[in-house]
Amino acid sequence: MKKALKLFLAYFGWLIAGMIIGTFFYSLYLHSLRLISGMSAPVFSRETLIVSFFIVAQTLPFITGFLMIAYRIRHPGNFLQLIAFILVQFISWCILFPVTNHFEGQYLDNHRTALIQNAGPLSEGYFRDVDGDVYYFLNKNNSSAVKIDTSEEGTTEVITDNWTAFGQLSAAALPYKDILIKDSFNAKSSAYSFLGTLLAVAKRDLMRGWTYWLGFLSLALVLTSIYALSGITAWRIANYSMCGILYGAVLFWNGFFWTPDMTYFRNLNFMHAGLFNYFKQWTSSPFMVFINLILTLILTTVGIVSVIIKKKRGR
Repeated sequence: MKKALKLFLAYFGWLIAGMIIGTFFYSLYLHSLRLISGMSAPVFSRETLIVSFFIVAQTLPFITGFLMIAYRIRHPGNFLQLIAFILVQFISWCILFPVTNHFEGQYLDNHRTALIQNAGPLSEGYFRDVDGDVYYFLNKNNSSAVKIDTSEEGTTEVITDNWTAFGQLSAAALPYKDILIKDSFNAKSSAYSFLGTLLAVAKRDLMRGWTYWLGFLSLALVLTSIYALSGITAWRIANYSMCGILYGAVLFWNGFFWTPDMTYFRNLNFMHAGLFNYFKQWTSSPFMVFINLILTLILTTVGIVSVIIKKKRGR
């Protein structure tokens, strides 16, 4: 009972620490995204802190599961500890994520005007380069600019009452607001955001209905079942490595499956035939649900067999 309670307390300790630290650093990240050369902005605003809190709170369920498995490896316990682990996983996936997602939606709806105001125009008086063209804005609303073609036979022209330059610079700067800030960080665009994809899929399934959400929770189920391997060997480092690699691989596969790179695979005929086609009316991907459930069954069976063998050996 004592070890189960300690796991419970460790979970809430990690949760509180993760929310505080994560909100702080993610707010700094959002601040960097919204920076514009020549304009000052508060490092911490109410909007960025609240948005950061919601995002971090929804990201933690993907992380805390492994932290608790690692805690169990360091402090092995009895059956009550397993019950405590299942309970904290339930809190993370069935309470924390849906509740914070709900209040995030309400906040964004109620403060949409304030959030839009933070996305103002670029500052004038700076040279900004995009695709070989240099733009120099002449006014505050970015409707007039000097365009310099830097090619050998390039020309210079003045653009008035046209926001094309602003659109090109904004698109090239993504996810930053100003391309000068992006260049100063040497930031490179990536087509795949690991946790970003997982969060987007989770929110989409949660909005589509409870059956879709249950389908997504098959990911949480297989992550929870990795607990079965936390004491499979007598060497902690082996258990850490095995559980960590498997945990990361499951998360990666469930996120990567929904990337544009996997579009061809998702459109294969077998994905839209038979039982997969039948259950598609209730889940986003019956194939992924099936894979996750099979992995859960395998991991749980391996864990049970391991416990039985250890008891027979008197360990």
